Amino acid sequence: GLIDVDQKDCVSLEAIQTPNTKALECSGLTLVDWYLFALDGIKKKLLPVTQYVLADAYFSKKTFADGLLEQGFHLISRFRDDAVLRYPTLDKPTGKKGRPRCFDGKIDFENMEKERFEELDLSMDQGKLYSIIAYSKSLKQMVRLVVWFSQDGRKRKLYFSTDTAMSGKDVIE
Repeated sequence: GLIDVDQKDCVSLEAIQTPNTKALECSGLTLVDWYLFALDGIKKKLLPVTQYVLADAYFSKKTFADGLLEQGFHLISRFRDDAVLRYPTLDKPTGKKGRPRCFDGKIDFENMEKERFEELDLSMDQGKLYSIIAYSKSLKQMVRLVVWFSQDGRKRKLYFSTDTAMSGKDVIE
């Protein structure tokens, strides 16, 4: 379906039956391969309208994200709660020999460096939102990350887009 974020509406574009596990095994495809194949079949209709594919957390995998990028799409999805994400370095290149440092360390969501994040001012009645461009170890690329914390701070959800130019607000919407 096509989602109009501004109008908060969805229009059905096409319905494609997902093969059962046995049929996928017989064809030598995984579920990720099947959906990439299905999207490839409708990309000529889809790309003139949007470059974004919204998928559930199951599809936040390198093979799916890379396959979408090859087709001209960006992925918007959610990471597992235990995803490994890293802060990009704030250091300037030193000019010394060797590879420059790329990351300042793993993001610890229990003790986040909130000064590195942009707090999003959205009407979220039940929590707070923070946005940052971070490196995803599982996707092996930079992503626009949006972290949602419940009001009591005990729960969190990690949303992302492979389009780092996308705003955190757009990722959540």
